[in-house]
Amino acid sequence: MNRRLVNIVAVIATVALLGGYALAARRILRLEIGPSYRAYFIEHRITGWHSGVYTVPLREGIDFTRKGHPTFVTSMGGLSNPDGIGMWTDARLSPGASIRYLTPFSGRMCVILKAQPSAANIGAASYVQVGSQSLAFPTPNGYPIWHRLQFTVSPASKTIRIFPGVTQRKSAKDARRIGLRLIRLIAVPGNC
Repeated sequence: MNRRLVNIVAVIATVALLGGYALAARRILRLEIGPSYRAYFIEHRITGWHSGVYTVPLREGIDFTRKGHPTFVTSMGGLSNPDGIGMWTDARLSPGASIRYLTPFSGRMCVILKAQPSAANIGAASYVQVGSQSLAFPTPNGYPIWHRLQFTVSPASKTIRIFPGVTQRKSAKDARRIGLRLIRLIAVPGNC
């Protein structure tokens, strides 16, 4: 009789354990994953978990010296961790930086970018792309420079991409393939 009772308890315990696993799997599979989490943990497009979100108005733009991103941005990819001066584009992760906004841009918009080229990128044209339109900007020297680019976006787009002209390995001890150090990006509707 004791042996039969032990077997019944073992079966009930096994069924309960499997039920718990099934419930946990169901919850995990229904989990909503944010774009930054997906970019870091699943797609490996960013080097640091940029989970911090800070609040600033759209007109103040993105400060790449800070960790995380503003509330009007849903995800950023193709960038290394902030180094106190900005974030480098990293060709190991993506050919260029990708910034996805919460709301789409359409019509006329102004992109104001402060960027510094790597040594190999000095003199090479780099590009900003919004929707299907791509505009070049010069990198004449190794200093941070402000660039103003006027776009007419049609159809609407939520994503701004920034492509360096040339990339290079940072150093023998640093495997990143850098192109541009992004310092600030302001994207607003209207004219520059």
